[in-house]
Amino acid sequence: MVTLQDLADYPIVLYMSQFLENFIHSYEKVYGEMNVLFHTSNTEVIKKTVAEGLAIGLVSNYSLIDDPFVETGRIVPLALNNFTFDSDLYYGCIISKKDAQHGMVKKFLEYIKS
Repeated sequence: MVTLQDLADYPIVLYMSQFLENFIHSYEKVYGEMNVLFHTSNTEVIKKTVAEGLAIGLVSNYSLIDDPFVETGRIVPLALNNFTFDSDLYYGCIISKKDAQHGMVKKFLEYIKS
């Protein structure tokens, strides 16, 4: 397995979020500066950058489900060892009353409850 420390010297592309920004800042206080190539809110840009061999990407495993880059072997997902977030992360869902029975809404709510 790979640890985040193993990746510290490689160029890394990060998803732009305050949560991840705070995590990286805390990480760098303990382990030193990471080689962050850039931040983006576009997961497709992250995956294309990784597929071109320009960087390693840190993304949620959910962004890789049924992904063509993964299915063709252009990118290989790896779980990070000893990598946990210590946060109070909450999910919410706001839906229209008229669409409350929509299949995607039901599926999302089932996922959140599990």
